[in-house]
Amino acid sequence: MSQSWRNSATSPARRNSLQKEATVPCSDTQDNASHRSDFTVLISVSPDKKIKEIKFDDVFNEIKYKTNLRKGPGFDLISGIIVKQLPAIAIKKLVFLYNAVIKLQYVPLQWKKAEIIVIA
Repeated sequence: MSQSWRNSATSPARRNSLQKEATVPCSDTQDNASHRSDFTVLISVSPDKKIKEIKFDDVFNEIKYKTNLRKGPGFDLISGIIVKQLPAIAIKKLVFLYNAVIKLQYVPLQWKKAEIIVIA
């Protein structure tokens, strides 16, 4: 499976295009082998719309009121309990990182990794 569609969104030549198209094939399991098809994912990008700057209070309130302590950690193994205990200086650094991602229009590859655990 070609995964070039993931990197194309970050290339400078593609940033200003209005639509990006990627093909994501289904997995090749026995259950859906007869129903295999390609999905076309359209990502609409509008360079005219600006995303507002993220403020300290936005991140602080998300952490304080919306962090679920019962959820398991993500790929980075940082649990909700650890996030809730972050000092203000760490939250300020997160705000700086988030705003840099928006300003540069680039998401680090490490942030795009995920681990899916199937429970049968």
